Formats: sequence, C-alpha cells, structure tokens
Amino acid sequence: MISSTSWKRSRIPAACRGCTVVVADILDQANNPSAKRPKFGSTLKYIKRFRKAYKGPRKVCGVHNYSDVNRFRKSGTKALVKALGCKQIWLTEAGGLYKFVGYKASQSRQLKATKYMFKLARSIKKVKRLYVYTWFGVPRSARFDAGLVGTDGKPRKAFAEVRKHVK
Repeated sequence: MISSTSWKRSRIPAACRGCTVVVADILDQANNPSAKRPKFGSTLKYIKRFRKAYKGPRKVCGVHNYSDVNRFRKSGTKALVKALGCKQIWLTEAGGLYKFVGYKASQSRQLKATKYMFKLARSIKKVKRLYVYTWFGVPRSARFDAGLVGTDGKPRKAFAEVRKHVK
C-alpha cells in the first residue's frame, strides 16, 4: 500500500513541486442575488458536499466575489470563507463591473466597486491575495465587461485605483 505522502508526491508534476494549489474556487452566488439580505443556501450546500468528499488539506481556497463587490456588501464572501474552512483565501476573480445585465456601462460605478473590493479584502483576515479580473474590456455587444482598460486601449477610472494597490 502507498502512503498518503508518497501518493501525493507521485501525482505532482516535477515542474510544479512547491506550487500552491487552490483547493476550491467558488462564486459568491446567492439564491436571490439582488435580495436585501441574500441567502447562499445552494452555494453553502455545495461547499458542504465538497468538504465531505474532499479530505485533503485546505491550505488555500479561492472565492470569486463579484456579487458582493458590485452590491457593496460582504455577506457572501464572509459566508463562503467560513464554510470553506481554509487557512487562506485568495480572491481569485474579483472586480468592479463596468457593464453587466442590470448594470449600465459606468466608469464611476466601476471605480466605486473597485475601491470597495480592496476595502472588503482588507476586512477579512484570511484573505491573503486578490486577483483582479480582467484588464481588457470587451466589445459593446458583450453582456459582461469588468475590464480596467476599454476596447479603445484607454485606461478606465478603476485602473488608477488598482494601480495604487499593486506591489
């Protein structure tokens, strides 16, 4: 029988020894995203099933917290962080939306959400990294645009805010 330690090592490619693998990457999807006090029952149920099935270490988990960032709340992010039970959380896909279904194209709103994104990240001790999605905007016909740079190549207002926080 192979020990759990040798089994884990045998499955890691040589080029990636020492890499950090994000165990789970979860979207802060509420049952009703626009509710004043949203519930995250389906997402929390999924996390519970995931934790039951996955018995390995949970050093780092990822959270995509668009819903919270763009609605200026933290309930989903906090609920997911608690449910995942990981040592560290990386916000792996976050950002202020420039345009989305229900959101008109607005650099000012995107800037406000981007500022809130950093505030929210600082307010949760387990959050150790934040990855902003995405640098480039998309054509007008697309339904989703969180780009920090417009399709014309010009930085949007939120770009300057991100630049303040980049090390």
